[in-house]
Amino acid sequence: MSEEIEDEWTSYLQTTAFLSQHTIKSYKNSHNKITAELEMPIRNATIKELINAVRTITENPSSQATLYTAVIVFRKIAGLDTSLILKEKKELVPAQEAMRQMTAANKKEYLPSVDTLKKHMNEQFFNENWRGYIINFLLINYNTRNADLDVEFVNTIHKTKEDKKRNYIVTRKNDFVYIRNNYKTFKKYKQKRHIFKSIPFARALKALKALPNHAADTPVYLLEKNGLPINNNSIANYIKKFTYKGLTEGDYNKVFVSAIEEIADFRLLEQLGERRGTDINTLIQYYNIPYNEKNWKH
Repeated sequence: MSEEIEDEWTSYLQTTAFLSQHTIKSYKNSHNKITAELEMPIRNATIKELINAVRTITENPSSQATLYTAVIVFRKIAGLDTSLILKEKKELVPAQEAMRQMTAANKKEYLPSVDTLKKHMNEQFFNENWRGYIINFLLINYNTRNADLDVEFVNTIHKTKEDKKRNYIVTRKNDFVYIRNNYKTFKKYKQKRHIFKSIPFARALKALKALPNHAADTPVYLLEKNGLPINNNSIANYIKKFTYKGLTEGDYNKVFVSAIEEIADFRLLEQLGERRGTDINTLIQYYNIPYNEKNWKH
C-alpha cells in the first residue's frame, strides 16, 4: 500500500515543473497527513472517506480547506471528479471568515501601539542591533511584507540591473533608493521605488556592512546567513527574531491600519496601500474598516 501512496506522490511530482519548492513542500505535507489517515492513496478513497479523513485530521476550517485543495489536485491527476470536494471546500468559506474576524478582533486587543513599535525600532539602534533596526525601519516606514525585506545593498543604480527579480537598497551620496522587484503584487504594480533620507539609517547600514562576516567586495544582504541570502521558506521566522515580541509583518500592518482608522485619514490609508502594494478597496474590505467618505479626511 505504501508503494501505491509513493506512486501517487511521484505522479504529482511529474506535474511540478513550474511550481516553487515551497508549494511542493506544502502539498507533500498535506499528502502525508491525508494518506496517513486513510492508509491508502487519495485516488483510491471514496468521497465520504476523504471528507471524514480531513475532518478527523483538523477542526480548523482554513486547515481543512488546505487539505481539500490537495485532495482536488490529486484526484484531478488521477482523472477523477472533484465537484463534491470542491463543494465541501466552498462550504467552509463562512467559517473561515468568522475565524479570521475573531482572530483579528482578539489580536487587536493585544497588539501594541505605533509608538511602541517605533520605540522598539529605536532600541535596536541604540543597542547596535543594526540588522534589527533596518528591518523594523522598513516594516514601519514602508508597510512591507516579508518578501520585500529580502534586500541586497548596493552602491549604484547600475547594480540593480544585474538581477531584475531582486530587491535593492541603493546608497547614494545624499539619499537611499529602495527598489522592490520581488513582492506579492508585483504583477499588478510592477517595480516600486522610494527615495528617502535618514541619518540613523545611514549609520546603521554603514555599521552593518562593516561587520566581520562581510568580506570586502562581496554582496551584503539584509536577510542572510553566513553571507548568503536565507532560504525563502525561512524568511518569516527570521524576521520575527527582530520584531517587537516576535510579531509578524501582518501584525505590524494591522497596528498602522488601526491607527489610521482612529483618525479617519484617507490620505494615510492610500499611502499605506501604495507602499504595501495593496488596493485601497482591498484594505477597507480585509480590515473591515468603517469607511465613510463624509467622515474621513481627504
